Amino acid sequence: MKKFGSSIERVEGVREEEKKKEILEVMGEIFDSQIFEELKEREREKTPEELQIIDIANDATNKLREYFGLEDFDIPADNIHVIKEKVWENSPYKNKAAIFALEKQSVVMREISVKLVLLTKLIHEMIHFKSYHVLQEEKETEKISQYRMGLVCQTRDGKTEYLRNLNEAVTEIATIHLMKKVAEANPIFDFEIKQTQEVIARYKNARKRDGENLFTEDTYYAEVLPEKKVKIMVEDFISKEQRKNLNLLIDKLFEQNPDKFDSRDEVFDIFVKAMLDGNILPLGRLLEKTFGQKDCRLILRKLAELDADIEKQREFIVSL
Repeated sequence: MKKFGSSIERVEGVREEEKKKEILEVMGEIFDSQIFEELKEREREKTPEELQIIDIANDATNKLREYFGLEDFDIPADNIHVIKEKVWENSPYKNKAAIFALEKQSVVMREISVKLVLLTKLIHEMIHFKSYHVLQEEKETEKISQYRMGLVCQTRDGKTEYLRNLNEAVTEIATIHLMKKVAEANPIFDFEIKQTQEVIARYKNARKRDGENLFTEDTYYAEVLPEKKVKIMVEDFISKEQRKNLNLLIDKLFEQNPDKFDSRDEVFDIFVKAMLDGNILPLGRLLEKTFGQKDCRLILRKLAELDADIEKQREFIVSL
């Protein structure tokens, strides 16, 4: 279906076609206008370097869509809002670097001076932005809210959200693949990549306060801050526990379908495609065939119900 100039594919729970069209057109207007009074004094103009990285992230995420047979979906720079650091520190999102705001049809993010970090956060949020989106009119309140965002599904009363862990894991693994490929191909990131390699090599035995290794396989940026004592700033890929669960599920699917897949990446692609185009049936059929369930919804429902307890979710995957 045509996107009506926004990320929204369709609207559920509305019978009148004219009302559906009106909602989609309003979202298209929001996508195009990007005028929000509450952000006027909070955001700043983007630098030429930031605009360049936005273009790079757009191109990378469009190539991801193209790989799965989907058309390009460009996110204009105006739909990326960079919020001043002092303002962000006092916001509800202070523990995050960026968010995709579906209702604003935009990415809202804090000021990020490190180019590799900016690229990574933009790719992650753009994948959310370019995933499958459906709105709904909630049954009781008639409020318009999110129904589908990628693999995430919200109940018809708008009170409960399912499969957030799975969606975040798929998004971040896809982000890691894209970020590494793009960073190596663009000279703008050369200095930070080299610096990170040198810091990790020099301080390879560095530890956190709890005694754990400072650097892990998820570390993609490191910098020594010039202070009285040696202090190292690191950036790691996120959603580690969620990714661990997804990788465990992918391993099981790959190992139990040797005649169907030549690599783990082929299994992962099924999750990514379902997130981007909204068609969850191929994933469901794979789960049914592999684990002998008559209804894949039983597996997906159980994964969804355990979203709040990552360890129990892992135990369930192990039990499959």
